[in-house]
Amino acid sequence: MICVTAAGCGPASQNESETASAPPSLSPAPAPSPSLAAQTQPPPNAPPPSPHGSHYNAGVESAQSGHIDAAIEEFRKAIADDPRDVQAHHNLAVVLERKGDYDGAIAEFREALGLDPKLEIAHLMLADALAKKGDSAAASEEYQTALRLAPGDARANNNFGLLLRRQGNLDGAIEHYRRALAIQPNSYPARMNLGSALFAKHNLREAAQELKAAIALEPDSPASHDLLAHVLFEMKDPSSALEEWKRAAHLDGYNADTLVGMSIAHWQLGQKTQALNSYRSAVLLDRGYVCNHLREQGHWKDPALEILREVKQAAGPTVCAGS
Repeated sequence: MICVTAAGCGPASQNESETASAPPSLSPAPAPSPSLAAQTQPPPNAPPPSPHGSHYNAGVESAQSGHIDAAIEEFRKAIADDPRDVQAHHNLAVVLERKGDYDGAIAEFREALGLDPKLEIAHLMLADALAKKGDSAAASEEYQTALRLAPGDARANNNFGLLLRRQGNLDGAIEHYRRALAIQPNSYPARMNLGSALFAKHNLREAAQELKAAIALEPDSPASHDLLAHVLFEMKDPSSALEEWKRAAHLDGYNADTLVGMSIAHWQLGQKTQALNSYRSAVLLDRGYVCNHLREQGHWKDPALEILREVKQAAGPTVCAGS
């Protein structure tokens, strides 16, 4: 849901997706981008630090300060000085991806891997970039290579899980989310994504447990509260679901998706006036989505959709007229 990451997990709004351990990458919600090679903590399996010239160091400084175009220029100059500098190729790929140039990033990650095929972080980031480009087969190969080189990489397990989820392999996704959590129990993206996948499998009780654990890690994440509300509603607990939708709305502002959730919970609780008010407010915020496209979202399921039809009918034909 970017997922989470790379993506879905029930969004807090119709635009959210799974939570990836990367920039949003696939995530992808999202965890910090991997460190540049010149930083104090090199990535896993990185080659031993080697002397670099002024262009390389200037590239690192520019990237760290957010001056991406300058960083790209400096890393290109560093590569011109030393075409076999693995770290320069890798870092150029990182900043190209940050700029959104996935083709350029993919090419540079492959240059780095041509020089050092065992550079796990480059396999992982290449996989992320390929997944964003929609090349699932190549991305899968790179994730598997990264995990062969570093099976203890929580981020690689989480992001591979995202790809498997998108390919329809829920069991495989769940397995890799669990592996990520065995390595890094406090990973919010992996908790959130596991909860989402369990919800999709209709394992409601365990999904609720994982989402509550995700909320304990990041209490101010509206997406977690929103998805937990969906799970609780399917568990026939509209009162608790309503409280979670209210928390999501408080954190993220009242959006159409959250207001629809509040509407169906109020309706199920017999609070018809509040239900109609929430529904009409949702339509005012995003008429096209609520009236025409909400049913296309994977996190809206029966019986919620059945109740929504009742609410829409009670609101009258003019509410969605002209949408």
